[in-house]
Amino acid sequence: MESTDPGVPGALLGRLLARLAGSALTDTDDALPVPVPEPDPALADRLLAAGPHWAGTVAAVSATEVTPALTALPRRWKPSDPAPAGPGCTVTLDLAHGRWRLGPQVR
Repeated sequence: MESTDPGVPGALLGRLLARLAGSALTDTDDALPVPVPEPDPALADRLLAAGPHWAGTVAAVSATEVTPALTALPRRWKPSDPAPAGPGCTVTLDLAHGRWRLGPQVR
């Protein structure tokens, strides 16, 4: 995706993180809808300041938290590329408080 609006990359990254967390919470056939807040724009801004390209997977899910593991990439990742090596950081959605926190690896 390309845009001349500087707010689009952060907004898109935030939406993708929320969808990734939401998919982990509704991974059963009988799952009820769960409201998943998008991260604060400052969190996405910190990630994008560390690198423009990211790949992520769900690392952990519990009744109270969802933690995606993210890896900064040197270039855009395509499905035909090898899977990215280990996570560079984690972000965690605290469902009880409805907010996200960034792991300590990203500065």
